[in-house]
Formats: sequence, C-alpha cells, structure tokens
Amino acid sequence: RLEVATTTIRMDAAHSLRLVHAIGRVRGSPETQALCDALRDELLLLRRRTLASLALVGDRAAVHRAAQLLDGGDQRAAALALETLEVTVPTSLRMLSMPLLQPTDDHRGRLQTLSKVVSSTSTPVALDDLLTDLMRDGGDIWRRPWLQACALHAAVSLGRPVADRLVELGAGMPEDGAAHETAMWARTRSSTLAPDAEFLR
Repeated sequence: RLEVATTTIRMDAAHSLRLVHAIGRVRGSPETQALCDALRDELLLLRRRTLASLALVGDRAAVHRAAQLLDGGDQRAAALALETLEVTVPTSLRMLSMPLLQPTDDHRGRLQTLSKVVSSTSTPVALDDLLTDLMRDGGDIWRRPWLQACALHAAVSLGRPVADRLVELGAGMPEDGAAHETAMWARTRSSTLAPDAEFLR
C-alpha cells in the first residue's frame, strides 16, 4: 500500500506543479477565468486523490476528518486539518503530500512548496504554446476534455494568433464533446462582438 500511495502522490505532485505553473500563466484576465477555474478544479481533484492515497496507509478516521475540514471553507479549520495530517501521515510521504493539500488560492505558497519536492515539469511558458498543449494533450497529461474547451474559449476570446488553428482542431474532435461544441460556437461568433463571458459560466 505504501508503494502504491507513494507512486500515486509523486505523479500527482508533478501534475500539481504543472497546473500551478499554468494557472500563473493564465490568471488575471476575464477571458481566461473559465480556464483558470478549470485548472483550479484539477487541483481540488488532486487533493482528493492525495487524501484517498493517505487513507490507504494512515489513520483513515483522521484523514476523513481532515478532508471534511479542508472542504468546509473555514481557513482556521483547514489549517488545523493540515497540522493534524502533518503529524499522522507516514514520514516518507509527508513532504511529498502536504503541498497537494494546501488551499488552491495560495498560488505562491503552493508553487514554492511543490518546487521543493518536484524536480521539473514540461509546462510550456508561452501562452499560445500552453493553450495548444492543453488542446492537443498529446501525452495524456491534462486528462480532462473540459480543459480543452476552456483553453479554446480563452484562445478565441483573447484573439490569440493560435485561435484559428485550435478551432479547427476542436471541430475535428468528437461531436458530443465540449471542445467540439466550443469550436462550433467560435465558428459562428462574429469577430465584431465582445468576448462572450457568459458562455462557460
């Protein structure tokens, strides 16, 4: 169990750092808010996966209580939950798992702590490269079709040079998927209209 938990948490830590870098690249713009929210949702999913992994090798009752406190929205309760987990999880998993449990809005803190336990990531730095990477997901890294749709929406709403290419890519995706639907929206959207902020709310 410890080996399984360690492998899972290590992989999720690397992905979490990738997500944090991506959030840092796209946050701060109304046109990228949906994408930023989708990336934060991924961080929440990784937190739940980490808690499930810890429950395999630690005190299940303590992990369950901590999960409830972390999801409750109370900052003091969340801090107490993290302190409790820090002393109950196996020593070998402590440094690796704790950064994944931090609040998703603590961008700088999460980046600093993850950088200490993860050696590197392959997240593109340029915005167009990142949006393309999210859309193509050639290495099955990002995992969620909703991220593809949000990346496409951001590219079109921002008027990025890569937008037309990504629209064509989305149009070729399965018709029952969010990316294809977003591509159809982009094709019918007039270039004279303001970005449709309501589309992904």
